[in-house]
Formats: sequence, C-alpha cells, structure tokens
Amino acid sequence: MIGRSPKGRGDNPVGKTIVRVLPNRTWAPERHPALSYRGVVAALENVKQSTAAPMTGLAFEFLVLTASHSGEVRLAARSEIDWELGKWTVPAERMKVRRQQLNSCQ
Repeated sequence: MIGRSPKGRGDNPVGKTIVRVLPNRTWAPERHPALSYRGVVAALENVKQSTAAPMTGLAFEFLVLTASHSGEVRLAARSEIDWELGKWTVPAERMKVRRQQLNSCQ
C-alpha cells in the first residue's frame, strides 16, 4: 500500500503535497565564458602575483593544466597521481558520471 491512496487510485498524496510546497526554481546557475589562451596566461599570472596562499596558486595551475573541475582538484590525493608517467587517476566516486577518469599531468 505504500504510495497508494486509501481509495486505491494509485496516486501518491505525499508526492502531490511536496509538489505544492516546493517553489519553482526561478534562477539559473551563473555561467562564465571560457578564457582565451591569453586570458588563461593572464589569470595564472594574476593568481601568482596575488596574496593567495602558494598552494592556492598551485592548485589553480593544476586545474588549468589538467582541465579539471575545482572539486576534483581540491579533493585530489597524492596517491592518485603518478608523477613519473604524468598521469592523475580520479576515482569514480568523485566523478559526476561515476566513472574513473585519467588526466594527463604533463
């Protein structure tokens, strides 16, 4: 009887209640245009010259060079990176599509 109304019509009164209570989403995520090659170089220089912690600058550079998402870089572990081969293997559980990803670090 889970999900069925007492009248047996098969509709879910809880689901209807949730739909009425939750507001419609009226905003969209902010999108940023991609940087040109010169823009990337300038952004890297700006971070290097900023008062940000050195690790922040290195993480940003790693992000740019591997074309990764910030969350992947922030959560990266040394054990995922093979420096000799120049490969970084991001575990599937940290990937949006839940598949392991191999990135080049060269």
